[in-house]
Amino acid sequence: MINFKARIIYNMKLLYFKFLSLFLVCTNFIYSQTNNEIAIKNFTKYYNATAFKQAYNLLSVDFKKQLSEIDFIAFLEKNIYQNYGECIKYNLISIDKNTYNYSYIFKDDSLKYTLTLNNKNEIDELSFTPFAQKPKSKRVSYLSDNKLANNLDFKIDSIVKPYMQNPNHNSLSIGVLKNDSVYYYNYGEVKSNSKILATKNSIYEIGSITKTFCGNLLAQAVIENKINLDDDIRKYLKGNFKNLQFNNQPILIKHLANHSSGLPRQPEDLFHQKNFNLKNPYSNYTNEQMLNYLSTITLNKTPGSENEYSNLGVGLLGYILEQVYQKTFSELINEKITIPLKMKNTGVQKIKPDSILIGYENGNEVLNWQFTCLEAAGSIYSTTEDMLKYVKSNLQKNSYKELEHGITFNVGHKIALTWHFLKRKNDPELIWHNGATGGFSSFIGLIKEKNIGFIVLTNSSAETDVLPISIYNFLKK
Repeated sequence: MINFKARIIYNMKLLYFKFLSLFLVCTNFIYSQTNNEIAIKNFTKYYNATAFKQAYNLLSVDFKKQLSEIDFIAFLEKNIYQNYGECIKYNLISIDKNTYNYSYIFKDDSLKYTLTLNNKNEIDELSFTPFAQKPKSKRVSYLSDNKLANNLDFKIDSIVKPYMQNPNHNSLSIGVLKNDSVYYYNYGEVKSNSKILATKNSIYEIGSITKTFCGNLLAQAVIENKINLDDDIRKYLKGNFKNLQFNNQPILIKHLANHSSGLPRQPEDLFHQKNFNLKNPYSNYTNEQMLNYLSTITLNKTPGSENEYSNLGVGLLGYILEQVYQKTFSELINEKITIPLKMKNTGVQKIKPDSILIGYENGNEVLNWQFTCLEAAGSIYSTTEDMLKYVKSNLQKNSYKELEHGITFNVGHKIALTWHFLKRKNDPELIWHNGATGGFSSFIGLIKEKNIGFIVLTNSSAETDVLPISIYNFLKK
């Protein structure tokens, strides 16, 4: 899923103007609660006075290393203050060790404000997130083409039911490939109150599943001797990028693909560019801006040593592949993946095709996303029919797939060329990726040892990972 987080949370699934008990009586908490009251009181005082620089000074040294003053100020000013105004009051709603959750109340709305203090009582982490909107009532009936003819049909229906009972959720499409047999399931409506059921050809944004397409392109480029996983990325960047190393270790191509480059989740200047559109965050960000940002960044960890999910890293990898082939990312996707696999309804979204479904956030229509840069991070749209063709290609055994699914990072958890892995004791391994844009969620799963794969697509930004994990738990048997 495309998600913004740099100690202060920028959540890609909640990128709209809605940027959006427990009281411990034990005397051991009296001191820490007092410290927290002081912290939020001071923060609110500076926030209401728009003294954002002074608010930045309340952060810990470690927090400041993760987030620059200019980005912190831009976040508070543009994403919070301009949309909500002054905080009228705040109420403590829960405590978990040194983390405190408040209801931060404005004139017309409220946000959940989460505050974490270090042992020096400095703000070590904070976030603003919307409170989950509970639907007024469960949806009793909804459209479906599930024939309920076999065990798989009945299981899918039982897994989907809790999700579809939420009236904020509209269309849900699932595809399963099992031993070369395909199964399609569609639920809900393509548009609220349309009474039109989706089909296997309904087009959704697939978000960060796009990253696996980039991993596929990279594997092909390596096989074709166009690039090497151990190449210094600066080999493919024109200009001075002496800064893209730490402890004499440069960022390598494989570090971009396995999220160990040390680059942040998003380019920090994305949020304070002049024409930044919070509802369509990548629409105006350019390659020139990305390269300029990369020339100024300072790494604070050795590339290859730690995993930190980075849309910027994979977006940069896509840009490098464009330089290698002298073709656009869209052209490469078509030439090397969608045309060979006959995926006729799959492509890179720059200008919204009329056929893409409308996306929803909490039941409200939102903009489809466009990309002028970082396409490899999340720009592709597709269908369940096309994605099962993609699933089938990923279940094949060949040199491309061995390389693409080969482990390149294995510290705590395994990552291949963008793909993630889930391995439980005695269970077959799940190779997976999920995705999310402003109004869509998605998941792709491969159980290679059983020759099974599946895809889940929705036009809602609501968290859906429980659905595919439940599907995996059934299919793995």
